Amino acid sequence: MESKSIIPDEKVEELFCYYANKDDQSAKWIGVTKSGKYYNVETHTYNIGSAYSNSHIYYPIEPDEVDYFMKIAENRKRTEELKALEEERSRLEDQARLITNGSDKDFYKKKNTDIIWWVKDDNGEQKFSFDRETVFNLMTDYPEKLTPEQKEIFEKENPYWKVYFKKRNISMNDNNQEIKFVQDITPEEYMQLRRDVGWKEFPLEQAKACIDNAYYVVCVRDGEKAIGVVRLLWDGGYIAFLSDVIVDAAYRGQGIGKTLVESCLIQLKKDMKPGYKVKITLNSAKGKEPFYEKFGFKVRPNDDAGAGMDQWLEG
Repeated sequence: MESKSIIPDEKVEELFCYYANKDDQSAKWIGVTKSGKYYNVETHTYNIGSAYSNSHIYYPIEPDEVDYFMKIAENRKRTEELKALEEERSRLEDQARLITNGSDKDFYKKKNTDIIWWVKDDNGEQKFSFDRETVFNLMTDYPEKLTPEQKEIFEKENPYWKVYFKKRNISMNDNNQEIKFVQDITPEEYMQLRRDVGWKEFPLEQAKACIDNAYYVVCVRDGEKAIGVVRLLWDGGYIAFLSDVIVDAAYRGQGIGKTLVESCLIQLKKDMKPGYKVKITLNSAKGKEPFYEKFGFKVRPNDDAGAGMDQWLEG
């Protein structure tokens, strides 16, 4: 199917898209001219100053090869439709849960005269809502995601948090430090994070292998200090394993763990080819199951699967 690119001698109409990558703004289309000539059209959008431009590369293909690309396009479209339906279903379920459970069991006010409802959360995250439908995370959404009116209401009812964030911002600016997510961590830092949460230790040589052989690793840093990590193991097959979701105790409740897990799921979905199916598994720390359930993970045993099992071997 490979052929050299050419310049078509007549206008090529876009017939359908069979590949799209949002990260590098590229796409692949099958195009056809009025005379019936088919082309594999590669497009790439790039920025020029304040405007955008598109580049196009044309590869001629035979009519009998079009079916091959049509099948890929149909699978891609079906996958996108299912993804959209799943996201909508999840959104409606979340909304329904908030509405139907909108009682004192899940929402509460510090004072009867308050406008803001606070949300009881098993993971210790500070969450609040103005209408019991849209929920904000104090550490990640305040004040950027609040309207000026909401910010005024919040700070009037919670002057403590207003002062807290003001002091924290001053401290961070003075120390010239910031929370950042990077893809490098040393074996020593990795083992220190494991020690901090009381997990089993092993030699640095083995720790280095854990980092080097992982499919994807993200380290969270406050300045130069490693304060969190996650590893994703995947060999390209149908099973992936999420491992070592660790956040320093002093930094919990800020949505860092959530970002670590989401980054792995996003990376895996990005690297999956059209039609791929991957089952991602993990071993939850005791009591942390509700945290992972928010991402769609199911606790075992259940109707479909038995209990997860493991053992440690020592050399």
